Amino acid sequence: MSGKRTVIGMDVGATNIRSARVDATGTLLARDRRPTCADQGRDTVVEHIVGSIHAVSDDTVEAVGIGVPGPLDPDTGIVYAPPNMTGWGDEPLRDLVAYKIGKRVALENDANAWGLGEAWLGAGRDRSSLILLTLGTGIGGCLVLGGRPWHGAHNVGCEIGHIVYDPDGVPCGCGSRGCLEQYASATGIARRAAEGIEGGAKTTLRVEGLTSASVHEAAVAGDAFAREIIEETGRILGVGLTTLCNFFDPELIVVGGGAAAAGEMLFDPMRAELAARAIQMPAGLPPIVPPQLGEDAGILGAARLVME
Repeated sequence: MSGKRTVIGMDVGATNIRSARVDATGTLLARDRRPTCADQGRDTVVEHIVGSIHAVSDDTVEAVGIGVPGPLDPDTGIVYAPPNMTGWGDEPLRDLVAYKIGKRVALENDANAWGLGEAWLGAGRDRSSLILLTLGTGIGGCLVLGGRPWHGAHNVGCEIGHIVYDPDGVPCGCGSRGCLEQYASATGIARRAAEGIEGGAKTTLRVEGLTSASVHEAAVAGDAFAREIIEETGRILGVGLTTLCNFFDPELIVVGGGAAAAGEMLFDPMRAELAARAIQMPAGLPPIVPPQLGEDAGILGAARLVME
């Protein structure tokens, strides 16, 4: 892409659509944010996507990249009944948007777009490979190899949250048991803390209104039980990361999302567990770091999709 041409990067979530016009250096030249209105159906969401594109567009724009919740096929541009989009079936979202704006459009899973953004201009700048974990209601993530997201043969690769941590453990919505996200996501942290409270743990925490954020706050305030939950979460994640590192040997691991706000209390036991378990390479183990781009990562990653 020439220096005078631009693209639009867009991050479509269940709540908000955020977009920006981006130049070849990654500078965000114009921004827009508006509600997704996902509960109003596909046509309304497409209308809001198109409106956001028009809000930041000018005559330099060549193409539009969109990060959207999956599952999806980036080759066909079809989104397969995303769970947070009311009334959606298998929708040709790429072609619907391209028809309305008259420009080239590319789709990518939102976690992959986030990872691609961090690989381009964030924590993974100047590295050829990274693994990204997002700790939210579940655990998402992606693998970036050679500057591109890795999809797998059927576009379901790198489902990090469904690495099996305990074969006989908690049932997971995917149909398996003991998946990593049942223990180390924000939801898993709250569940494990609630089980400890109900089992008689000495803590200031209460089951009512319990969240991963409240567990972190209590840990910072000196609650030993809460701190134990956070540190144990780091160890659990370290076990999952060992599998990934032994298989892919990435240069960097980026861990973000709401539950990662626990910071070094979470990261230190994660690093220690990885060091104790992973195959030791001559160059050393990959650093585990937080993301650098905040909510702009998905926009920049989506923009990067259509720059090449």
